[in-house]
Amino acid sequence: MTASTPNAWLPQPLRKLAGRALESALNHTLSLDPDTQHKLVALDGRRMQLHLRGPELALAVTVEQGQLHVGPPVEDSQLRVAASPGSLLGMLLRRGDDGVAPGKVEIAGDADLARRLEKLASTFAPDFEEAFARTFGDV
Repeated sequence: MTASTPNAWLPQPLRKLAGRALESALNHTLSLDPDTQHKLVALDGRRMQLHLRGPELALAVTVEQGQLHVGPPVEDSQLRVAASPGSLLGMLLRRGDDGVAPGKVEIAGDADLARRLEKLASTFAPDFEEAFARTFGDV
C-alpha cells in the first residue's frame, strides 16, 4: 500500500475505534435536531462513501432507521464525495449562494441523494442550548 491509499497509515484497531467514535458523535449531534433526524429516516438504506484528502481517510456512512452507521469504504455506495477536510467543512457550513470553488469537492453518483443530503445539511439546526442545559442544568 502506498501513502496515497486511503486508510493505509492507520492501524486496523484504530480504524474501528475512530469509526465508532465518529458514528457516536454524528448520531449525538443529530439527536440535537429531531426534525433533521426524522427526515433522515426517508434515506434508510442509502450509503455514501467519503474520501478525505490530505489525511487520506475513506469511510462509508449508511443510514439505518434514522441513525448514521460508519464503516469501511465499499464499492457499492450510491454517492461518493472526495474533498479535503477544509473544503468539506466549508461546503457544509455555507449559507446562501456563496458556493465552494470548483475542484475542491468531487461528488459522483446519485444526484437526487446528493440534493437531499445538501438540503438536510442546510436546514440542520441543532439545539445546542438544550444540550448544555441537559449537561450543566439551567442557567
